[in-house]
Amino acid sequence: MVVAGLQAAQTGERAAAVGLQAAEVALALVNAEPTEAQIALSESAVALAEAALAITQAEAAVTQSEAGIAQAEAAVDSAADALARMTLTAPFDGIVADIQAELGEVVTSGVPVVTFGDFGGWLVKTTDLTELDVVDLKVGDPVEIQVDAIPGELLIGTVTHIAETSFVTHGDVTYEVRIALVDHGDLPLRWAMTVFVDVDVDQG
Repeated sequence: MVVAGLQAAQTGERAAAVGLQAAEVALALVNAEPTEAQIALSESAVALAEAALAITQAEAAVTQSEAGIAQAEAAVDSAADALARMTLTAPFDGIVADIQAELGEVVTSGVPVVTFGDFGGWLVKTTDLTELDVVDLKVGDPVEIQVDAIPGELLIGTVTHIAETSFVTHGDVTYEVRIALVDHGDLPLRWAMTVFVDVDVDQG
């Protein structure tokens, strides 16, 4: 569109220049007795002037169209930015377990919107291992886990993290320990299920 506008401008300039020359010649002939050739020249000057005017108008239309295109492109970019700000992208593949927000509800930064997780693996967090339990525990140690809702099933896990800071539970100093289940098969595990962790602190 920019090239077309430039070409139209150049053509308009040429046509205007020729029209001006013809008009000057026709003006010089006003006091003389016009001949057929002079009349034809004057008519040509008028036609050239009209053509120059049409080209100028076309150039203005092209410029206006280019401005409209630029505004439309800016509107598209703005809409894409707005969509990106309203789109939540998970850092990993998983399943949406719960949606806390209602359709049409306005949420602010820091407010939970969905509960999302990877159900391909399970992580157990303890809340009652005391300082006496964790002092001999280290990352990589195996532990046995029983799920309260699935009696009779014994699961094996591996310690993946031991908290550096503590919290007090019923007067005891406790540390959160994270344990990854090694193999849970097809057991119907769910979030927030109660489990019992058997830690062998005397394993050596």
